[in-house]
Amino acid sequence: MRAQGWDLVSIGAALDPPVSYQRVAALIKQALERTVAQSVGEMRELEGVRLDQLQVGHYEKACDGDVYAGGMVLGILKQRAALFGLNVQPSEGVPTGGTLRIIIEGGLPRKPGTKELVDPVKAEAERAALQAKTREPDGQG
Repeated sequence: MRAQGWDLVSIGAALDPPVSYQRVAALIKQALERTVAQSVGEMRELEGVRLDQLQVGHYEKACDGDVYAGGMVLGILKQRAALFGLNVQPSEGVPTGGTLRIIIEGGLPRKPGTKELVDPVKAEAERAALQAKTREPDGQG
């Protein structure tokens, strides 16, 4: 109705039950906010898919030592972090460590002497277990 040139008072009067022009304005504002939020989410998802596609094209070459591909992968990782808010500082309440840190800081490394990729979840669990073991008092571990 608004897009057809109706004023807020006329729109309010045409609704059943009729509402004030202030209520019409509030309803329009809410609808626009939902639309913008939905559009932003959809765009974020689309950009994430595009970054995934770009990374697939360069990742293996980067792991094999291609410096250009390595730079591309790092740039893609940085862009993904910015897109999804992963680059928020720890002081802002984001947990540190874990799989996310491994992926952002170093990508997915290969096991020494092989082309097999290191599983970041398993690597993080092994690292945490090793840290816990080294913290045990003498004579208990």
